[in-house]
Amino acid sequence: MTKEKDLAVTRIIEREPLAEKVKNASPSLAEKLEALSENDLFWFLRHEVSEDRFFWKNYFGQELHQAQDTVSRSQMYEDEASGKEMRFIVETRGGKEGRLNEDAVLIEQFGKGRMVVAALDGASSQRPIAGLEEHGVSGAFYVSHLAAFGFPTSKVFKELSQKENVTAKEFTIALNTWLYDQMSQIEGVDYNDVLSIPGMAATISIIDLANDNITVAQVADTVGIAHSTSGHWDSFTNNLNSRFDEETMLLVERVAKEQNISIREAAADPRIKVQLAASFEGKINTPTGCGILNGMPELAKYPDLITEYGMDSLAGLHQLVFCSDGALTTFEGDAAGDFLVKLQHLKDIYSANTPLVGDVMTLLNSDPNFEFFPRLKHADDATMVVIELEKLLVMAKERYNLAKLFPQDS
Repeated sequence: MTKEKDLAVTRIIEREPLAEKVKNASPSLAEKLEALSENDLFWFLRHEVSEDRFFWKNYFGQELHQAQDTVSRSQMYEDEASGKEMRFIVETRGGKEGRLNEDAVLIEQFGKGRMVVAALDGASSQRPIAGLEEHGVSGAFYVSHLAAFGFPTSKVFKELSQKENVTAKEFTIALNTWLYDQMSQIEGVDYNDVLSIPGMAATISIIDLANDNITVAQVADTVGIAHSTSGHWDSFTNNLNSRFDEETMLLVERVAKEQNISIREAAADPRIKVQLAASFEGKINTPTGCGILNGMPELAKYPDLITEYGMDSLAGLHQLVFCSDGALTTFEGDAAGDFLVKLQHLKDIYSANTPLVGDVMTLLNSDPNFEFFPRLKHADDATMVVIELEKLLVMAKERYNLAKLFPQDS
């Protein structure tokens, strides 16, 4: 990799005081973020407030944590030496009003001509964490934002970025080890008790414009989708958590039938909580289970828990799309067709402010009893990162309309 190749950042969002960044959030969230940023336990939030390192940080506190308003932002990056460029589109929406968004996005320069881009979906522990509970913060929020905002400031991240070649899997393992050191210091997190450890699903990519290649590492149920310049869509990641989700939903449906109640009411049955705890303990970073990025060394010990993908050339790749599973709640089933419909709709983002995760929330709001879209809670946090690398050669002829897919009874 030549030294002169580097990424020149064109900034489109100017830095603002924290009070301005959170003015559109609910007052309770704004106040909570102010207080958290001043607490040593949340040192990584303070860094985001005080430092001007990257565009994603410039609207930290508003878009990432706003509970109900969908937000969409874009940014362009160019490698001046090669003339190659990437455009990022980021959407996120909190699933529950008054609660901090537990999804996070990592977008950082990672050495000469390289970027690291990740979608992180926080997952809370089954046991309460005393050190976080007193601040009204979930383990899911803490660990995903610690990774997104704290890790890039670390010595480990800097040393990794200086290596000539780093794969996404190597990055993921290094992040996981660093998380262990950080999370071990939190009161209530016990690495001898898996039920006390929060974690996250993750899709992490290292995009090397200088050397024209990419690697992707995926853990649990975040999603990676590739879109070629010829117009072909490929959902290439493997959801190792799906069979455990299916077991839970089967129990919910059985409870609903036995009690003659709705799916929503059945999801609150105590038996579901017991099943979730048992599933959590049996699957998290076990040889026959599902990986989760939470600091446990078992994640790296068992080779099948981190799935890695790669491309030796970026030629022909139009977009990469990384999603948290909350962005796909209403698009399960016929995966190929559903992804195609969903992603064709992405072109609306380029011509109008039509965030896709907002469409998901609209559909969920039309299904208050969870009957049409079976799930455990009304809405999950939803995040999508679109990485555009080359122009699309073949555009779809038909414009998909989500309303036509799910017509409402008149």
